[in-house]
Amino acid sequence: SAKETHVLPPHALDGVEAKETVSEEARGAVSNAADKVAGAAEDGKEKLSNAKESATGKVFGAVKRCKDRLCGAAKGLEEGARDGVSRVRDGAEDVARDAGETLSGAKDKAEDKVFDAASEAKGAAMSAKDKVSEAAGGAKEKASHVKDRAAETVTSAKGKVSEAARNAKDKVSDIAERAEDYAEDAAESAAEKVARAEEVAKAKAGEVTKNLTDIARRAQEVASDAAGYLLGAPMEAARTATAVMHLLGFATAYGACVWVTFVSSHVLAASLPRQQLGVVQSKLYPVYFRAMAYCVGLALAAHLLGRERSSFAARAQSFNLLSALGLVLANMLLLEPKATKVMFERMKVEKEEGRGRDMSDIVD
Repeated sequence: SAKETHVLPPHALDGVEAKETVSEEARGAVSNAADKVAGAAEDGKEKLSNAKESATGKVFGAVKRCKDRLCGAAKGLEEGARDGVSRVRDGAEDVARDAGETLSGAKDKAEDKVFDAASEAKGAAMSAKDKVSEAAGGAKEKASHVKDRAAETVTSAKGKVSEAARNAKDKVSDIAERAEDYAEDAAESAAEKVARAEEVAKAKAGEVTKNLTDIARRAQEVASDAAGYLLGAPMEAARTATAVMHLLGFATAYGACVWVTFVSSHVLAASLPRQQLGVVQSKLYPVYFRAMAYCVGLALAAHLLGRERSSFAARAQSFNLLSALGLVLANMLLLEPKATKVMFERMKVEKEEGRGRDMSDIVD
């Protein structure tokens, strides 16, 4: 009988840790090998069944032919005996003896024929059995070879899957290490940039404070000189003092406006990140608006006290200074606090999102 062939189940490779595509290829290869083994086993079973049926048919045919021959011989002997008895009734003893001898010889011949037929049938059966055994052995060998090949294929697939898993694991480890190194370098670079930006902001703030201090000192000197000069001639000194106050307030306001608008803002915007620039401006602009209000108010007061207000030019200058003072007060009291509040809220949102703190965010 043919050896049983066990087909590997599809879940035999589920324990292998690998990529899905490699596992599917391995399962397909194992399934194809198992199908081939099952097909070879079915072919061997069919061949064995055909050989058994052929041998059985040959044996039954030989036995049937022997039986027919024996029956024919017995019928011939019976008819001959009846004819001899009817012809030689008178010589019964001789004919009976001859008939007995003839019957013995026919019996011997019939036995010899039966023995020969049985021997031939036995030989045919043995030959069929040998052929069946050879076919079964061949089928077993084929099934064994197919099984060995399937086992080799499965082992090879497992090795490939394991190797692929190891390679994937190594690649993931390398990528993670590189990402970690890159993150550390980025953090160090960002810290250095923030430190440099803070130093630049402190330096700029120091320069602005120094400049304001120098302006205040010089204004104090001018005011002291003007007061000393006014003590000599009251009326002329008063006109001169108002003129000097008007010039001082107007020139200071004009210079501060030009400096902050066209020089300081652009330099700070080009040197600081957006969030640090917002912090510096939130501290600088309230002082700037107060200084502008004092200077414009001083110029307006001196203009109203020291000049004739009947001319059109004087009235236009008074209207211009009054409009400038109103706009400065509106910026200082209304617009600047609201703009600073909105700016800090936006900085909070950007801080949560991780934006606005790098040197790449500097406004050109």
